[in-house]
Amino acid sequence: MKKIRLLGCAPLLFVCFTTGCMRLSLHKPIRSAAKLPESIGNKLVYPNVLTNLGSYEFTTNGSYTRWFTDISVYAAHYPTNETVTLEIYSPHTKEPVPIILLLPISGGKKYELERFLAPYFAKRGMAAAIVHREKRPKVPTAEEMNHLMHQAILRNKQVIDWVETQKEFDSKRIGVLGTSMGGINGAMLVGVDSRINSAVLALAGCDIPYILAKSKDRGVQRYQKTYMGEHGVSSDEMYEQLKMLLEWDPKNL
Repeated sequence: MKKIRLLGCAPLLFVCFTTGCMRLSLHKPIRSAAKLPESIGNKLVYPNVLTNLGSYEFTTNGSYTRWFTDISVYAAHYPTNETVTLEIYSPHTKEPVPIILLLPISGGKKYELERFLAPYFAKRGMAAAIVHREKRPKVPTAEEMNHLMHQAILRNKQVIDWVETQKEFDSKRIGVLGTSMGGINGAMLVGVDSRINSAVLALAGCDIPYILAKSKDRGVQRYQKTYMGEHGVSSDEMYEQLKMLLEWDPKNL
């Protein structure tokens, strides 16, 4: 293997650090999206029970207003509807603006990343909505995990339903930004909802059973240890159990 000489890389490094970004052509043409299988589409039909429960905690600065709103949405696997909290950052304008849905990471306790990004968008004329996480069991079973993944899609689709009812947002320009678990949820949402105009998915992945059973991430490894201990299974057996029961996965959508 040849050694890379720094001198030989100098022109490339100069371009990278002085322009800030590089644009590369696609290796292959973008493949058009396949039609969603009917067997999956039928499970994403839900009754229209969307209810606006009210808004609160309005705070304003020179660029935007931050406020919260609660909505009630249909929950497929639970006896009652789910209450979803949206944290909105709206720029000061009378014209309908694009809106970015921020789907949060699973580990952050105070939405640190999302609350860093939302003002960035608002200061540039775009609204941002942090979709607060749902409450989860500490160690969900494979069936519970499947329900959680399914409900995440239904929840986010109903958030878009709510956006379409708000005159201050341009429902023809809806974006999604998701990181980690938010990226996984964003990938599934993009696969089933054509109302999304643009999406940025960071640190995401597919084959959820493999991620849960084999990941070296410390947080996931804690889940692995507890799951294997409670069910008396090995890592490979955990993967096989999850693979049999987890239907909702970006690779399937």
